[in-house]
Amino acid sequence: MSDEPYSVFAKIYDRVMAGTDYPGWIRYVEQILQRFGVTAHRILDLACGTGNTTLPWAEKGLEVLGIDRSPHMLERARTKAASRGLRVRFLEADMTTFQVPAPVDLVTCLYDSLNYLLQPEQVRSTFARVRDALRPGGIFVFDVNTPEMIRRVQEGRIVVEDSPDVVLFWEDSVDVEGCLWEVLLTGFLKEGDVYVRFCEVHRERGYSVHQLQRYLQAAGLRPLAAYEAFTFRAASIHTPRVCMVARRPVVSCTGEEELRSTGG
Repeated sequence: MSDEPYSVFAKIYDRVMAGTDYPGWIRYVEQILQRFGVTAHRILDLACGTGNTTLPWAEKGLEVLGIDRSPHMLERARTKAASRGLRVRFLEADMTTFQVPAPVDLVTCLYDSLNYLLQPEQVRSTFARVRDALRPGGIFVFDVNTPEMIRRVQEGRIVVEDSPDVVLFWEDSVDVEGCLWEVLLTGFLKEGDVYVRFCEVHRERGYSVHQLQRYLQAAGLRPLAAYEAFTFRAASIHTPRVCMVARRPVVSCTGEEELRSTGG
């Protein structure tokens, strides 16, 4: 029987992800803000996990809210924030139904978190919540795995990560036609003199740029750009991971959308 994703894994998540360039991700988002002429004072980090893409904003003196559905990941995030003397609000909520106490200038949702939404209706609901969370003119930045990424997954591939106190087995299965990727994570975590076994199933669905643009527009967000993730090269149908940028339109007193820089 599998545990909820990111339950036991939350204990070792930061160690497993230690090589991830989180500072580079933050710099990339800052460059996007500059391109599209947005100054962010209040930020929402959606699917924030243990706070690796949340706390850097707080360290810059900005007001940050982190939202995640996993209480185990949020516990780690709160502990890290307290240890660094940072005042960050973390909220346990689902991406498809969350609400914020006040509008924000920027919403981020990074590291293919949106792919965990397996139904298009869930994505549309999330985009609608993001639209409501943004101030007019605010920016939404997110990355996703595309159908191309799903096609590249090798059926039955097993990846093993081994260290003195934890052993992880990642086993891939894929439904190319359904754009579905499932990873069975089996781990053995040393606790005292014994190894405790845990098992989690992680499922993702790939979404194309065209699909996401339609969902954004239906939610009242204006798509601005689709890049090869963490670059400024235009994405194509062959791009495995895409970073997308959208804006909540600014509406004038006449009811017409005001023009804003589209960057590029």
